[in-house]
Amino acid sequence: MSKYEVDGHTRTLTWDDLKPGNVVRMVRVVEVPIDGGGLATDLREVASSYPDQTIVQVTSGDPHGTTWVRLARPYLYSTHDGTTAPGFLMGVEDYKVEGSRMVGPDSLFRLVLLSTGEAARMAQE
Repeated sequence: MSKYEVDGHTRTLTWDDLKPGNVVRMVRVVEVPIDGGGLATDLREVASSYPDQTIVQVTSGDPHGTTWVRLARPYLYSTHDGTTAPGFLMGVEDYKVEGSRMVGPDSLFRLVLLSTGEAARMAQE
């Protein structure tokens, strides 16, 4: 049974979500004023051509006890569109983030969900 009408909803990450294959998306957390005073937290998608990233490795045990999460994000940039010599730059951005910066409501990262409410995955364990 579907929890959502479509895939692509997001939720806050927990430590249990930091698994290779899970898809995450960067968002921007902003405080917006609401009628009657006060502020509300609002999530805004980061304006990126390819905002989704896949967790490819989770490592812990460095001398400081830090958990590191390795992420990969594909990209494609097109130049000279509509000409006789179009060009393309394709690749994968590969970087690491401290796990503590990925979990919780103040994080810029959210877990991408399928319409069933399960985590979207790019690999099977």
